[in-house]
Amino acid sequence: MDCQDDTVASGVRAAMPSAGRAGPRVRWWYAGQAALKENIAVERMRFNQAAQAFNTRRNSFPAVLILGYFGDRFRERAYFKAQPGADTAPKVTF
Repeated sequence: MDCQDDTVASGVRAAMPSAGRAGPRVRWWYAGQAALKENIAVERMRFNQAAQAFNTRRNSFPAVLILGYFGDRFRERAYFKAQPGADTAPKVTF
């Protein structure tokens, strides 16, 4: 948070003392959302690492010759890509 944002936040807290205090359910919800985002990021990273390891192993010398006989069964795996619009957060009202 830069200095200007901190000044604005201080002004809001001075004008509305209860604005900075969230209820326990709201804090719990925000904590759950943060944990969910972290879990998604970790699993996306693990998936991409597994796909990279598979593709590297698949394209190595003896495997590429042997797996060529099996056709599409051992084709290269694609990396995870988010859908368009996934970066915008949904609107939530309390």
